[in-house]
This record gives sequence, structure tokens and C-alpha cells, in this order.
Amino acid sequence: MEIVYRQITLIIVESCNLNCTYCYEKHKENSSMSFETAKTIIDREIQESSPDMFFQIEFFGGEPFLNFPLMKEVVAYVKEKYPERVSFNTTTNGVLLNDEMKQWLMDHKDNFFAAVSVDGTEYAHNLNRMLRNSIEGSYKKIDLDFFLNTYESAKVKMTIAPNTVEYMADGIIELTEKGFEVDATLAMGDIDWSDEKNVGVLLEQLNRMVEYYKNNPQYPVVRMLKVPIESMFNNKEKQTTRYCGAGARIHCYTGNELEWTPCQGFSRITLGEDSKLYYNETFEDYVEPDGICKQCKINSVCIRCWGTNLAATGSIDDIDPWVCVINRILIVAGAKIAYDRIINKEEITDSDQRILKGINIIIEEAFNKNNQYLKECDKL
Repeated sequence: MEIVYRQITLIIVESCNLNCTYCYEKHKENSSMSFETAKTIIDREIQESSPDMFFQIEFFGGEPFLNFPLMKEVVAYVKEKYPERVSFNTTTNGVLLNDEMKQWLMDHKDNFFAAVSVDGTEYAHNLNRMLRNSIEGSYKKIDLDFFLNTYESAKVKMTIAPNTVEYMADGIIELTEKGFEVDATLAMGDIDWSDEKNVGVLLEQLNRMVEYYKNNPQYPVVRMLKVPIESMFNNKEKQTTRYCGAGARIHCYTGNELEWTPCQGFSRITLGEDSKLYYNETFEDYVEPDGICKQCKINSVCIRCWGTNLAATGSIDDIDPWVCVINRILIVAGAKIAYDRIINKEEITDSDQRILKGINIIIEEAFNKNNQYLKECDKL
């Protein structure tokens, strides 16, 4: 199937003004991308593509606004040369935004979107997102109202680490009710989730979220709890297992390198010299091995990350057993939320009936004691 759009991720700066405890970018260097490099990349990507392909340019870091001049120069160049084919986005920690940057973002909000990283409540955020070379948290340095007032659908990226999982529900609820669309994810990679207490606390927090969404159907569900239940009924013989667009619709460039990796999870700032093993890797011929995951009945709704697997186990195919447990917990919570929203409808469609059937399979399979990964974790 032809790809109709591509994301060009430009890691325009490798340094950061924060020192987040869970950061997976272990190989950052004190370097920035030049305009000539960015121009060469963009021209090559667009000129070698089909005429109907649309592009999303993502500015990534480090903290992207440490290289704000390049961001402005790239946007001006692209808007002039490729005015109808490109949109822009970035995620910022928000700390550096001054009046000039805010005005520029407002002036370009027609096709430039900026999300902000906020890890829930002020207390939880400050536990892990401190200013660089300081123990001071960064929460009060962020102008949350700017994002809410600038974008119709303001988004926050919320990362939950083992030391903040007990504040997860409070954080999601607080940000949701402020007016943000919350994209909450668990910190992964080399993060250790194997402490049994994490599982119990996560279950408590998710039960709160299930109840919250049941009582507040007007709010959108966070992405990690949006379970693609319909995919359980896809034709598995024709289906190629692919959990994201890495390599297929995402090309990631670091600094002044002209080779791309499938995403930032395979980039030099994440993998160091090993990133060269994944230069120009499309995963086009990837076939999931006949292993534990492929045999699992809920495999198609388990959103796994090749980069996370690589960091945790050394293989893109092998998932950390405790991440398997956590994924199952998330899937069950998402299924419960979907169930509540269906049964409260005035009319249940045939599609809804299929989803209900899928939910039943999920509930039966999620904690099947015969699952090998669950056997490896004493807790379950």
C-alpha cells in the first residue's frame, strides 16, 4: 500500500536544559544541526518522493527550542519552496519559551503545532523533570495557559515513571480538566518496572481511570488506553505485524548526518555507534518470528515498540516480561473503558457487537496463567 505521508524527524539539537531522570537519550553530544544539512535532507526527501506525498517535519531534541533560529529558518524555507506539502510539529519542555518564541508560534499555528511535556501534577512532574545542574523542578517555568490559548486541541506529553505511577490518575485528570488532550505513556527502555509494588499501584490507578471515564464520557481517553479492539478480527494471514511507522513513514536524522534511522529510538543519541546498524532500515521485509508474542490471542492489540524492546532486551523482537505484564494491565483497563462507553449507547451497532466480543477475548486471555511471560513474573 502506498504511503501517502512521511514524517521527517530532525534532531536539530542534542543538548537539553533539563535533566530528566528517565531520559533514554544516553549518547547526546553538544552539537546542533545546520541549515545546510536540514535543507539538503528536506530537498532530497521531497524531490525523491511521489508528487502526492505529504510531509510532516518534526523538530526534535534534546530541547528543540535551544536551536530556535534553525527552526525558523527551515519553516521559512519550506513554506516558500513547498507551500502545500508540509506541516510542522515539535514537543517542547516549555521552559525556554520567551515572548519572541510565543509570538512566532502563534503566527505559524496554521501548520505548526507544538505539544508540551508535563508529567501530571506539579509534585509528580518535579520529581523527574528538574532543571539541568539543579535540583529545582521545572513545572513553574512552563506557561501552560499559552498552549491552551494558542491551540484548539492543546496536547501534553505525560511520562509516567515507577516513582510517579502512584500519581498517574491525579495527573491525567488534572491535565484533562485543564483542557489538554493528554498523551500519557510509561517510561520504558532501560527503566525497571519489575518491582511488584508497581503492578499493584498501576492496577489501583487504572481502576480510578476506568471509573473516571465511566463518569465523564465527554472527555477523550488517553492514547495508552485506546485499545484498537477491531484489529483482533483482521485477516491474520494477510496481516504484516507492524507496530508503528518506523522506517516506513518515519525517517529520523540526527545532527549533521545525512543517513536516516527508522525513528529516534534507533538514532545515534539513543544507540550511539550502534545506530549505524539501522541506517536506512525500512523494516519492509520484517516478519514477526513464531514466538510467544505471535501465539498470544491479544497480540494485535498490544502496541509494542521495537526501540523499547531493543533497549530492554537487545532484540527488537523480544519484550521485557514485566512490560508484557504491564501491557496486559493497560489493555484490560482500555477494554473496560470501551465496554462502559458501548453499553451506555442508545443503540448498539454490529461494529459495537464485534468490539464486545473482542473485549471478552481480552478479559479471558490477559491473565491466562499458561502465558510464558506471566510465568516468568512471580507476582502473576
